[in-house]
Amino acid sequence: MSDPAKMVVDSARLGTKGFPRHYQAYGVEPPMKYEESGTAVPTVPADPTKDELAAYARDLSWRIRVAGTDINGVRVRCDDGAIALINGIAALAERDADRSFSFDAGDGIVKLDAAQAIALATAAGEFVQSTFDRRADVLAAIAAGSITRQAEVDEAFAGMAQ
Repeated sequence: MSDPAKMVVDSARLGTKGFPRHYQAYGVEPPMKYEESGTAVPTVPADPTKDELAAYARDLSWRIRVAGTDINGVRVRCDDGAIALINGIAALAERDADRSFSFDAGDGIVKLDAAQAIALATAAGEFVQSTFDRRADVLAAIAAGSITRQAEVDEAFAGMAQ
């Protein structure tokens, strides 16, 4: 599956600490964020079927996972490619505890030692797993009939979006 997100300048963070408004003049990179590139979000009618709610829940879970999470103050994207790269540096770190790594996070390059690389992979993995666990719980609630509206799905995932 192709990556449905694209990098765009995060204009909300321009002019904040570390991101000068006129970044081009200073020769620095602007703050970046991922934005959906046109993948349709399932529409949910006012009186949805269980299948419509389940499709919406799957999509919402996926969007939350791809957007990622903050780990120790660093924004980490958690799409399939990012997770593969994170797991790759963790595997290298496990083989060579004296190695250091440059990790390209959403906020710029972060230097990591081997222990930090392993901790990053663990935290990212925990976040990804939490999105799958929440999805499973929500799908079970939809199937059982205890979630019947889009707002209830949104509420179930509310604490995950960062």
